[in-house]
Amino acid sequence: MVIYDAFSDKVNKGNRTALVKATGLSTEDMQAVARKLGFAETLFYQGLTLRYFSPEEEIDFCGHATLAFAWNRGQEENRKMEVLQTPVGEIPIYYSYDGDRLEKVWMLQAPLQIKEIIFDQQEFCEALGINLEDIDREYPLKASYTGNWDIFVPIKSKEILDGMAPDMAALGTLNQSMGVLSTHLYVMQKGEDYDIYTRDFAPACGIPEDPVTGSANGALFGLLQKEGILKVGQEVIFAQGHALGYEGRVYAKKDQNSDRILVGGKAVMVE
Repeated sequence: MVIYDAFSDKVNKGNRTALVKATGLSTEDMQAVARKLGFAETLFYQGLTLRYFSPEEEIDFCGHATLAFAWNRGQEENRKMEVLQTPVGEIPIYYSYDGDRLEKVWMLQAPLQIKEIIFDQQEFCEALGINLEDIDREYPLKASYTGNWDIFVPIKSKEILDGMAPDMAALGTLNQSMGVLSTHLYVMQKGEDYDIYTRDFAPACGIPEDPVTGSANGALFGLLQKEGILKVGQEVIFAQGHALGYEGRVYAKKDQNSDRILVGGKAVMVE
């Protein structure tokens, strides 16, 4: 087993995950290991075939764990590209080096899907611990998918977002009724080294707050691009994890050869 912090190049930042060889492990064994470790997600691999488990259940895809797995392989030897097998299908990986030093790993996300979800917004805001007026109506409040369905909620300021203290039980129940894995909140407010600031809550699958989320930020990038908010060809840097003290950076851009989204970043081995 190897432990990584993903979407950061500093230990104790970003999002922690474990990479566990799946040989000889049943699904029940994998779930027990993930529950014992207690990370947002734990990755199990057999060759280039991957599975992902939160402490409560198996999930279809996890961006930060996939990034950590690819980073680990890219450190072993220089690679250009390879294809990983996941529950959502093939995920091509592209490696970027500066000389012999691995600089960044890019993951081609599953094809983007977007849908409207009808729900009681007042009840939703109460579960989040915010007012209806805190939602920024200039930007889309919709669900989108590049591996997992998430609901994306625009918030007016970083201060409001950082001050949130959701009712996790109520939010988890609402997310289940919506058919989404998490609630991903975002502020269209540039910082010193980022373009968009986010937080992600996923109590429905046993994750009160996911520190830095590759798949959700990738799906948000796709949603904002489809809505015409992002410029064609624009690369975006997402900042996440600050409220937990585990800040990280997620890079996203459109693939030049398809309509799919590339999500990239760095990782660092913990042990």
